[in-house]
Amino acid sequence: DFDSQSEYLLLDGLAVGGHKHYDCNAIIRLTALDRIWLADGDYYCATPNFHNGVLPLAGGRTTPMPPFAWREYTVDLPRNGFSRTTVKDYGQTDWQRNILWRKRRYFLVADVMRARTDEAYDFRALWRVIGDVELTQNRLEVRQQERRLDIVNLDGAVSSLAVDAYTTAHWDEYKYAEPTVRVLQQDRRCRLEAGGSDIFLNLLHPRWAHEAPLTARRVDRGSVLVQEPEGLVWLPKGMGPEALEKMINENREGLR
Repeated sequence: DFDSQSEYLLLDGLAVGGHKHYDCNAIIRLTALDRIWLADGDYYCATPNFHNGVLPLAGGRTTPMPPFAWREYTVDLPRNGFSRTTVKDYGQTDWQRNILWRKRRYFLVADVMRARTDEAYDFRALWRVIGDVELTQNRLEVRQQERRLDIVNLDGAVSSLAVDAYTTAHWDEYKYAEPTVRVLQQDRRCRLEAGGSDIFLNLLHPRWAHEAPLTARRVDRGSVLVQEPEGLVWLPKGMGPEALEKMINENREGLR
């Protein structure tokens, strides 16, 4: 709707071209409440560790990022949006990124890492933010003046913060926050058989400082319950035909 207060999320599908970045399936921009929240867009820093994505290691090794992400679903409804995109055969995994958008509210990002071989895997999800930050247990609060972005991890990943000294200098003209890019790192380690999977679950919630943070919890391997002002909402991770049908019907009736 081109309202500067609305949410705008830009998901990249390409890692190919003359001057390419290895960022397919990465979220390269998130704006809401007239603020930029995810810091990306550096000209020279092209490798995956400089983008908002997931890094896979199989037995301590990885592979080059494929050139394209596959678009499996996109749905745009009055109250919700959804996309599912997959990077195939990356670090011995298929990385499926599911983004569920509760319009004017928040995003649920579910990254499913499906193993192609029997192996010990290390996964790291990266969220590069601009603003003052506070990490408390599973919640990162990003502050820009009277506005906030909460990144709430719901899968139990080990979280840590780092400062990106390489791209921080490019934000010196951004007037709403100190020009320091911080990277939220979420780590998971597991052993998977071929066809098995692990998952990152993150809730991204832009809000005003006077508004309360959302309360959310994981209820099974990939589904989430979110306490919205109107009541509890169940959000499924997997969006197959049945789940899409359910969401469409709920939108017709008015999602509670």
